[in-house]
Amino acid sequence: MIRKLLLQVIRDFHILLLKKPLPARIALYFHEIKHDELEKLEEIITFYINNGYNFVGPKEFIDSKKKVIFISFDDNYLSWIKVAELLAKKNIYATYFINTGPLRNIATISEINNYANRIKYTSELKTLSSEEIKHIYELGHIIGGHTHNHYNLNNMELSDAVVEIKINKQLLEDIIQTEITSFSFPYGMRRHFNTKLKNYCLEIGYKVICNATPGLLYSQQEINNIYRTPWHLNKSLNYNMENIQIDGRLFERITGRSAIG
Repeated sequence: MIRKLLLQVIRDFHILLLKKPLPARIALYFHEIKHDELEKLEEIITFYINNGYNFVGPKEFIDSKKKVIFISFDDNYLSWIKVAELLAKKNIYATYFINTGPLRNIATISEINNYANRIKYTSELKTLSSEEIKHIYELGHIIGGHTHNHYNLNNMELSDAVVEIKINKQLLEDIIQTEITSFSFPYGMRRHFNTKLKNYCLEIGYKVICNATPGLLYSQQEINNIYRTPWHLNKSLNYNMENIQIDGRLFERITGRSAIG
C-alpha cells in the first residue's frame, strides 16, 4: 500500500514538472487486447483521428513531420486476429512484433507455458499459428521481429542473443514470404539491450528498431529508432494521455528507467 502511494506521488510530481502538449508524433504499443477491450481500442482510434492524427507504419512515422501515430503490438496472442480485422476495416494498419518460439503449430504445450511465464501471463495463453500470422499480414498489417523466445537479451551470451534474433527473422520471413524490416527488443528498456545487438539487427536487414521506454516521445527522431510508450487499457483515457504528455528524457538519461510509474 505504501509503495503504491509512493508511486502515485512520483507520477503526480512528473506530471506537474514534465508535462507538455501532445507530441506531434506518438508511438504506442499494446500487448494482448481481449474481446471486451475492443471498444476501448476504438475509443483510442476515434480520439486521435478527431485530434488530427494519421495512423502510419514505422517508416512513415520516422520520416513524417506531421501529426502521426504509430501503433504496434508485442509478443504473441491469438486475440490479435480480431484486432487486426477491426483495424483493417478502418483502413488502419498496425505493426505486430511477434515471438516465434510459442507458435501454436510448432511449440509444445510446455514451451508455450514457459513462454507465458516469461511474459508474466497468468491465464491460459492462446498463441498464433503460422497461418494466422500470414492472415494478419494479408490484411495489410506489418509483421516485425521480437526474438524467438522473448528472453532478456542482455542476460545472455552475445552469440545466444544473436541466434534468438536471427531464427525469429528467418521464421517470420518464411511465413509471409517477404523481408522483415522492423524489430522490437523484448522488455524494451535501455537495460534490456545494447549497442552490439542493435548494430547486429541493422546488419541483418532491420531498418527500424523499436524500444519500449515510456516518456521519450519528445526525443529527437532517429533514422532507425522509434521510442514507444505503452497504452494501459485498464486505465482511463485521461490517465494514458497524461503519460504521453510527460517528457521523461532527462530522468531516463540519468536513471536508465522510465519517468512514468
